[in-house]
Amino acid sequence: MNFDVVYEKYLNGTATEEEKAYIEAEIAKAKKLNAIIDQLDAKRVIQPAETKEVKQATKTMKKKFGIRAAAVSLAVLVILVLLIIGSIFTYIHIKAANKAEYTKNECIELAKKSVNDHSDVISTDLVVMGIDRDLRVYDGKLSRAVYIYEIEVRKGFLEYEVEVNTATGETVIVDVDD
Repeated sequence: MNFDVVYEKYLNGTATEEEKAYIEAEIAKAKKLNAIIDQLDAKRVIQPAETKEVKQATKTMKKKFGIRAAAVSLAVLVILVLLIIGSIFTYIHIKAANKAEYTKNECIELAKKSVNDHSDVISTDLVVMGIDRDLRVYDGKLSRAVYIYEIEVRKGFLEYEVEVNTATGETVIVDVDD
């Protein structure tokens, strides 16, 4: 049976006994369903979220996402800065290496010769006490980078600190200690 058609007859008073029983049974079912829904609402099975709690949760999530975004941005920035610095140092070292005309051993020999030329006494008992390679940039121009060997040479009781430019072979006695 079609409820809408039968219900119209019920309201007009033209419904048969069978149709009246059908409508009254359906109304009884609807009342029972309403009672069950009312009981569930009374028990608050589905509780609406408190506005204050939702706002607090939203605020907390925004903070977490903000902190994460800031941390990721900072990490990316640090990586970019490190890459740029690494690129600059690589460029400087390549420039200095390309300009090097004298090897380490040749620079040692140039330092010994400079020490012998420094005094009237020529000695073959020169001892290299230490050697260190340094990178120098002249006039603030990265393209003018060169390697300088800092070589400590002992001649008798004197210790000389000599710098040798690997690009030009120029030697400079920086310090003499006794």
